[in-house]
Amino acid sequence: MIEIKEVLYQYHQGRSIKAIKRSLGIARNTVRSIIKEAKAVGFRRGLPPAELEAIYAKFFCERSKIVIAGPVQQAISFHHEVIEDWLKHPDMTGKQIQRLLQERYNFPVSARSLLRYLGQHCPSYTASKQKPITVHLTCLPGHQAQVDFGDVGKLFDTSQQKMRRAYAFVMTLSYSRYRFVRFVFDQTVETWIDCHRRAFEFFGGVPRTIVIDNLKAGVLKADIYDPTLNRSYAECERHYGYIVDCAKIKTPQHKGRVERSISLPRQQVLAGRQFAHIEEANAFALQWCRHGIGEEVTRTTGRKPHALFVEEEKNLLLPLPEKAFCCPVWLQAKVHQDCHVVCQGSFYSVPYAYVGQTVMLRLDPALMQVYDQSSHLVIKRHIRAKEKGQWVTDKKDYPPTTADFISKNAAIYTNEASEIGKSTHHFIQEILTADSWQQRRKAAAVLRLATQFSAEGERSMNCVSFIIYPLIFNRLGK
Repeated sequence: MIEIKEVLYQYHQGRSIKAIKRSLGIARNTVRSIIKEAKAVGFRRGLPPAELEAIYAKFFCERSKIVIAGPVQQAISFHHEVIEDWLKHPDMTGKQIQRLLQERYNFPVSARSLLRYLGQHCPSYTASKQKPITVHLTCLPGHQAQVDFGDVGKLFDTSQQKMRRAYAFVMTLSYSRYRFVRFVFDQTVETWIDCHRRAFEFFGGVPRTIVIDNLKAGVLKADIYDPTLNRSYAECERHYGYIVDCAKIKTPQHKGRVERSISLPRQQVLAGRQFAHIEEANAFALQWCRHGIGEEVTRTTGRKPHALFVEEEKNLLLPLPEKAFCCPVWLQAKVHQDCHVVCQGSFYSVPYAYVGQTVMLRLDPALMQVYDQSSHLVIKRHIRAKEKGQWVTDKKDYPPTTADFISKNAAIYTNEASEIGKSTHHFIQEILTADSWQQRRKAAAVLRLATQFSAEGERSMNCVSFIIYPLIFNRLGK
């Protein structure tokens, strides 16, 4: 579902089907099919965000088909064992396998389909023994940035009062080579997104495409054809309006502009300098990005990165949104029999229909939202608990009979009794003299008699109450 939503998001942003296919590695026909299905429920370019989310929800509810491997890939899989046996030969090539399939099994298959299958299902296969040829790719101003983390040794952490291993986050604009650098102590999704936010604010805008590698903070499932973005990072992408373009696994040349920049913070910021703590190093790094490396002529462009950025690129970046993105936390939780999930030490109610099921929890500073795993729809929202051990309960989440019982107090039962008659009112008051859940259950049981007997029975109760009171109390006490 996440990949399908990414297709629709990129199409809504104005990308062509060809560009989407190149970015996500999904076949054009598959992209067309997804867009066609979405258009059937009202999807189109130019929809405002509120309507777009509603269309997404409607589309995922109605869409029950699961994208599976095409018929050609399935047909090739029938010959998987014999293909694996052929690959044991040291001189076997993809082209030769294509010939053998045609000769021995009369099975014609295109070279592209076969190579795709070999790359996905046959790890031992090597497409070519020659080193790949690199190509210089030009980039339009404001169109692309490349990001990466690099190890820079140890810096002092003031919060823990000790030296810790540090990393440099680097974002390089592909056109101007203007850089943003920040030192951090981890590579979590929160840090990853915070560095993106700071980089966008440093540049004063957002590039249209960001090339990343396959670290877990950005990509959950690394695949050149079908990557799965981290949920929080995908939300950040939609908030700022850029498009994530994942590089191929173990292929650093796909983001060569930032790969060269990774070593620069070690060589030009940290080498030969002593910083009291990481905050001081970050303050120096910002000045270095602007007045140091930003004022050195780049060999590939022949220009100073900052000057080229200001003159030709800055105005072409996407504008920053009014509010900065606040990184959410996504968790999985099981709904317990008490209709609650446990989240960071607090308890939140979920509709009773989900008892026993696993749901997704999304936490931000203000809200805790519960999502259905299959439909990706919000099924419950709560204000975040301020302390651990706090119960945040909506009584409507319980079954109707249970919700009705726990929502009533002694005063409500007494008022209901007074509407029936004086004797009933007096009797309920006697029951609720010591207010407790047990006594309330007794009161509820007495009041349910009103559905079985008429008001005449209540009036006659006045003259025999001294006889039946002890009997009823004994009966309710059992």
